Amino acid sequence: MSIRTLGIAGVGLIGGSIGLAAKARGLAQRVIGVGRSSDRLKAAREAGAIDEASLNLVDAARRCDVLYLATPVQTIIQQIRELSNVTDCNLTLTDGGSAKAAIVEAAESLPANIHFVGGHPMAGSEQRGVEAASADLYDGATYVLTPTQSTNAAALTTVRNLAQGLGAEVLEMSAEAHDETVATTSHMPHVLAAALLRVAGEGGESARALTAGSFRDLTRVADSPPELWSDICAVNRQALLASLSHFQKELDRVSGMLQDGNENTLEEWFQEARDIYRTFPVRKERSI
Repeated sequence: MSIRTLGIAGVGLIGGSIGLAAKARGLAQRVIGVGRSSDRLKAAREAGAIDEASLNLVDAARRCDVLYLATPVQTIIQQIRELSNVTDCNLTLTDGGSAKAAIVEAAESLPANIHFVGGHPMAGSEQRGVEAASADLYDGATYVLTPTQSTNAAALTTVRNLAQGLGAEVLEMSAEAHDETVATTSHMPHVLAAALLRVAGEGGESARALTAGSFRDLTRVADSPPELWSDICAVNRQALLASLSHFQKELDRVSGMLQDGNENTLEEWFQEARDIYRTFPVRKERSI
């Protein structure tokens, strides 16, 4: 596929990687970066992620065939509302937001000439900015699309082809099912990593001296931008609360085993977790 003009609003890690991949793989003939900072857009252009820059979302949308919103979730919702009065172009609009139901609901207000397809690439990093972007970020990653009954078929095909062109494997599901699942597999790990660090931080210098691979692996994502993850957790609040409640039950269960002093039961609990772990596919280390 080759998109004549691809717009990317938010040319950081996610958007910058899309721009780099689109240009390297011939997925777009021209890439327009959209943002609020001339300096950041200049950095994206110097990195080769975009061909030109715009500080005006609506103006850029009118010049694009496909526009990708790669901003925080609540900003995506605001940008969709900003585009709701644009009726003088034919545009395929998609996004990479980590919580889909609120975004899909907001997209219902778009005019008939803007065809929205919700998406979420399950890849990223605790790093940020176009400096951390990579053309192969999406290789082998799962890319979720959340079409509805009213989704334009041609737009869905365009976005599916774009995701596959980036090197990802496409999975379609409802926005609600997506949010319930990623609350456990993506959002809750960030909460748990932050909680573990807060507890470990109370241990002072001795705790800092006695860390190894397990601690590093469990806490790596806590170095992610706090404003990004507070935004995601706030939007997906109900699903995350349900996942945390389920997790609390497991903590209570293992606490009971420790109080009872039954090593056999505890070993079985660890073995069950190990068996479940082996059913999960191995993903790239930088995936979030």
